[in-house]
Amino acid sequence: MHWSERRATRAAQKVPANWVDQMQELRLRLAWYIKEYDIPPELIINFDQTNIVYSHGSSTTWAPTGSKQVAVVGLEEKRAFTVVVGVTCAGQAVPFQVIYKGATTASVPSPAATSYTDCRNLGFRFLPSGTETYWASFETMVMYLRDIIEPFVSRAKEKLGLPDEQKTILLMDAWAVHRSRQFLDHLASNYPNFLPAFVPAGCTGYSQPPGLPKRFTAQRCCGSMICSMI
Repeated sequence: MHWSERRATRAAQKVPANWVDQMQELRLRLAWYIKEYDIPPELIINFDQTNIVYSHGSSTTWAPTGSKQVAVVGLEEKRAFTVVVGVTCAGQAVPFQVIYKGATTASVPSPAATSYTDCRNLGFRFLPSGTETYWASFETMVMYLRDIIEPFVSRAKEKLGLPDEQKTILLMDAWAVHRSRQFLDHLASNYPNFLPAFVPAGCTGYSQPPGLPKRFTAQRCCGSMICSMI
């Protein structure tokens, strides 16, 4: 069977006991939205966050033979950034938002970096997290809606000849920030034509078909690019 003993690197994702019912509820909600508001596939957007690791913390170092206690600098540290990846039901990729740990633009790629201009022309946005991590936050999600989703949707409506009040579905995972009252209130107040729908927790691989392929493709592409630059 070509198996070998491997060390576990992460806990298996726990699927809810009623995941079938939760998936059915999501399907019915999406079907109702699409029928009730006549939403075309170009305005059904699925997005998710994924982290790109370009330097893992090391668990090995040099020490005298027979050493029992060995300290390693950076054991818990890894270098990574977050990419918010989106795609429509029509197969169109949404420009990426890329988040780096840091408080200033010194943390993001320089305009002189390889392919920086190409990325900007495609609508990519590079920004510092403003925190001690590279994770997305309420603040970065506000910028994602304002700087990426809203312009993308406006262009799609214009191309399809649809009115400004045409509804758009935003399918996202049940992450704490997405489900927070702060984010939902912001969405309702500033984007009343955006309809949120949530992938049940633990069900990404079942009820978010484009989720895993698009994230893995982004990870592979970014990883290959980083390796070619080292």
